[in-house]
Amino acid sequence: EAEITLHELAFNYFLQRMERARLEERLPDDEASCFYHLEALRIPLIERREWGRIRQYVRRLREAQPQQAHHLHLLSLYEGVNAIRTQSYQAGEEILRGLIADTTAIAEIHMRALNVLAQSYWFQTQYDRALESYQQAHTLATTIENQTFQAHTLLNMSMVYHEIGYYLQG
Repeated sequence: EAEITLHELAFNYFLQRMERARLEERLPDDEASCFYHLEALRIPLIERREWGRIRQYVRRLREAQPQQAHHLHLLSLYEGVNAIRTQSYQAGEEILRGLIADTTAIAEIHMRALNVLAQSYWFQTQYDRALESYQQAHTLATTIENQTFQAHTLLNMSMVYHEIGYYLQG
């Protein structure tokens, strides 16, 4: 709980600095720091299934008009994740497919979006589509040499294979 509180305080501090400054006077480090702390909050809030809190942070940050393209992509990713996790599958999938198609987004964003898209398919028992998206995420993770995400996607694929009774593939 102390970790969440610390990151929330820092997130709010940098967000207030962004909100108070005019766009042309903003410090890029304030925006970067705000996103750093939002990313640090993401995992514990997802573990606690605090979708409303995540949605609130994303909304407030979007209203502050971040300027860096990567940060706008992250906000879209968070919106897609939140939609999927609250069973708004169609809306979430639309957001994620838009991110995947966006050639200006970095490979890590594409990889993460593919992973969440695969989760959406898995939750809806669309196993073939889930496996295809996990495989695409794994290929990207391999390309950008993200070993943690390679393992993550392999684990997710094995769980889908297990669920459909293909134990040897899993």
